[in-house]
Amino acid sequence: MNDHSAWYIGLIVISVALLVFTVLRTGNKRSLLLYLGMSGLGYTIEFVIFILFECYAYEPKLIREDGYYDSLAGAIVSNALILPAVAVFLAVLRMGWVPIILAIAAMSGVEYLFLRIGIYEHYWWRTVYTAIGLVVYFWAAKYWFGRIMRPLRGAAHALTLYLILWAMTSPQALEIILLHGRTYGVRWFADQSHDNIAFSSSYCVVLSIIFTWLLCRRTSRRWSLYVVGTVAVLIIDMLLDASGVLASKGWWDYAYRVVTMFLTLWMGDMINKRLRSGPMPRYTR
Repeated sequence: MNDHSAWYIGLIVISVALLVFTVLRTGNKRSLLLYLGMSGLGYTIEFVIFILFECYAYEPKLIREDGYYDSLAGAIVSNALILPAVAVFLAVLRMGWVPIILAIAAMSGVEYLFLRIGIYEHYWWRTVYTAIGLVVYFWAAKYWFGRIMRPLRGAAHALTLYLILWAMTSPQALEIILLHGRTYGVRWFADQSHDNIAFSSSYCVVLSIIFTWLLCRRTSRRWSLYVVGTVAVLIIDMLLDASGVLASKGWWDYAYRVVTMFLTLWMGDMINKRLRSGPMPRYTR
């Protein structure tokens, strides 16, 4: 562990502690659904401002062999761990605007500290943008929690499921970062690692839309949807391989995709049923 990584590992510990405390304190397991949804929202925001428009860079020194992947690791800690955990804590414990403002001030203060000690860098981003964004983000968490405490239907159900699936498919990038199972030759950016993550994230957006559409279908043979979705991913992969966009490093890369995509669809459908049915009566008060 080094000075840089210690700060980010500290944020990971705080994230886990906050989420565990919230679930145990309230006994409300739908807190986890809100956490996944807020993670999906965080991924969406980060995809636009961090991956596509390069607004800032992290320097956690968790992945020393690749600077871009290391910066992405910092982004994951921020937008997939600490921010959703704080949002769930504030929403599920029904905190008022004073605690929310204090949380925004604390998060903005941490950002300023990270800038000062050199483990985070702004390009065109500013801390005031973070503060404004957190107002919207935390308000969304409070509003959204109220919605998922009731059975969801229509567009609200589809959007919630999509964001949760986005959070569940986005970690596919970890295979690229840690296992080096594939690369994408799209030449969108000067750096190959940046290309890999940008295309992988775009791919996950498409998969999340397809999976949401599939899981919203009404059929008694739910397992057939998991098979269709997994086969669709394989077909897309093969087309990308044939076109020269995808360079797979071996058969195990495809095997990994089959297993993880099938599990994503299966778990996503379990969540889908929970969203449709609503919580137990004692949580609706």
